[in-house]
Amino acid sequence: MEADEAAEGEGDETGGHEDESDSTGDEDGGGSTSDESDGGELGECGNGVVESGEQCDDGNDSNMDSCTNACELPRCGDGYYQNGAGEQCDDGNNSNGDACTNECKAAQCGDGFVRSGVEECDDGNVDNSDDCLDTCEAATCGDGHVWTGHEECDLGDAGADGACPACEWAECGDGYTCTAETGPAACDNSPYLSRAEECDDHNDSNEDDCVEFAGTCAVASCGDNFVRRFAADEADIEQCDDGERNGIERSSAEDTGVSDCMADCQVTTCEDGYWGASESCDDGDPSDPSCINEDDVCRPSRCGDGILDVEAGEQCDEGDVDLDYCLPGCVVNVCGDGEACTDESCGNPDFPTTQPTMLERCDDGNGSNADACKDDVNAPQAHWCQVNTCHDGYACTGDDCGEVVGTVLEACDDGNESNSDACVGECEDASCGDGYTCTEASGPDACLTSPLLDSVEDCDDGNQIGGELNGCEANCTLSDCLIVEDFETTSVSAWSQTGDWEIGEPTGACEDPTADTSYGDGNTVAGTSLNACVPNVAHNDWCLTSPELDPRFFDGLSLAFHYNNSGHDPYSSERHGEATMEFVVQAKIGDGEWSEPVMDWWEVWQGDGRRRGHADMDAWDQFVDDLTFAPGETLQVRWCYSQEDGEILGAGFPYPRADEVPIPCGEGEHATWCHHEHGGWTLDDVSICRPSDAR
Repeated sequence: MEADEAAEGEGDETGGHEDESDSTGDEDGGGSTSDESDGGELGECGNGVVESGEQCDDGNDSNMDSCTNACELPRCGDGYYQNGAGEQCDDGNNSNGDACTNECKAAQCGDGFVRSGVEECDDGNVDNSDDCLDTCEAATCGDGHVWTGHEECDLGDAGADGACPACEWAECGDGYTCTAETGPAACDNSPYLSRAEECDDHNDSNEDDCVEFAGTCAVASCGDNFVRRFAADEADIEQCDDGERNGIERSSAEDTGVSDCMADCQVTTCEDGYWGASESCDDGDPSDPSCINEDDVCRPSRCGDGILDVEAGEQCDEGDVDLDYCLPGCVVNVCGDGEACTDESCGNPDFPTTQPTMLERCDDGNGSNADACKDDVNAPQAHWCQVNTCHDGYACTGDDCGEVVGTVLEACDDGNESNSDACVGECEDASCGDGYTCTEASGPDACLTSPLLDSVEDCDDGNQIGGELNGCEANCTLSDCLIVEDFETTSVSAWSQTGDWEIGEPTGACEDPTADTSYGDGNTVAGTSLNACVPNVAHNDWCLTSPELDPRFFDGLSLAFHYNNSGHDPYSSERHGEATMEFVVQAKIGDGEWSEPVMDWWEVWQGDGRRRGHADMDAWDQFVDDLTFAPGETLQVRWCYSQEDGEILGAGFPYPRADEVPIPCGEGEHATWCHHEHGGWTLDDVSICRPSDAR
């Protein structure tokens, strides 16, 4: 091995080489020099000829060109700087932490490799919001770049005493006193501060020397509305702090807005000359008998000794007994003073006063009869200090109406319990839809005095819907009719039918022409077995029944309807024996709730095939008659028919005929065949209206 290296070194020194064609031929295996495949010896490096074991041989001793002195092709990492091969450097090692990377590039910030001793980091990007800056320095608080997820802010060295200490926005209580007033670090740039701080003691207590005030930390002071109970200087300790009310004292017993906290934030004491909110007096003179100190409380010296002293201005004096008739200050409890007099002393002559007292149920002291307590002393004395109730003649409209037991919020109060004038129910303005019919046409309580009415009302069913089955329209006027039904509208769904009653459009049936089966312009009627014959089946009443009606607003009503029956005579004949079809109209009165009828159904009208000329009709007829009912009752009308099978008169009558359907009729010895074709009844244009409007 040493011989090879020496030979190789000798070749480099000589720098010998042969022409390119020889070299090329040698690489292709076509040269004259021997190689390993021929079993020859290794060639001599540096002779300019590429021989066996050589990648190249340029015959010189330079390692900076296209062939090194070891007769090898240049490559990144061989330790030789090949500028022509695009290398910026070549340190011959595989470390990316020195001045030359493994890609033979000169190390630089941003290449993604941390250069040892030069760079702190290198993340290969220019983003300054991560943990490595574009200067290849590790992100730190104070570098002027906000490190996402770790810092709220970063103002560089400008934030130390400003809006961003320790890379967090300054706020009162963080322990950093923000003093900067201008520039990017100005304290009001922090979302938590309104201006620069005077102090910051790193706590949230407002009872020490530094308080949070108006969006910043400020030095505690008397008048800041915080009681400084702890202070570095004991002289600064406060007993109280009412803010702007500090030092406001009474000049009279009636004054309000005063404070027991004096201007130096110390609590007033009796005989200090400051008349505080909790004191009855304080003139600062211990020798003055008009105001004495009793258990460290200043109060007038005479009141409370149990002796009425009129010369001293007392109106009463109850001593040490707590009674309602005498209020603090030795003044008489009277209506309107805001203190209700309710015990046995009120109105009792055994308790001396300069003016009489009275027993009160309430006293709110405002002199108004429009709230829950009537204390207008100019009103009749019977109302003084009594609870405002509905129907007493005083409308209770105050905020406390309805809150005090026995009161309601009133829109009006006419002093009566009538529900037919402008003030109804629980003292409410009469209105259409309130359920009370206002009929008062004149006088102080006339309907028009209600702001919710334009006229007297004909009716009021408690809503403003209209179209209901009581005749009362949405504007509280009364229609002429309780119900008008032509069986053409959706209202027919409220009609109930049993048996073969139907509502629909008829065609001719049972030898009836179509023209005879409907009345008026409409095509829809109510009838029995429309478009078919009525079978001869014995049955009790099959009925068409109206909806439940409410006639309370009507003084009288008439029932009208058009009716027709078959032109074919099905009711009684020799062939049918005594078969009978009866048609009746009935009405029923309810109790207003429709729970149980007051009266059962009663007959209004009856027609059949054999009476009153109603059989074999070929034209419509009309029925009109009055209905009798009592106001407030409910009403219902129904049209019913029933049928009995008859016997066959005459023996040997051939049944059935070819045009008849055989139906068994009768039982026992009377069992035989009966005729099937029966005509039916047809009904249209039902109305229940005022008698003069019956249709």
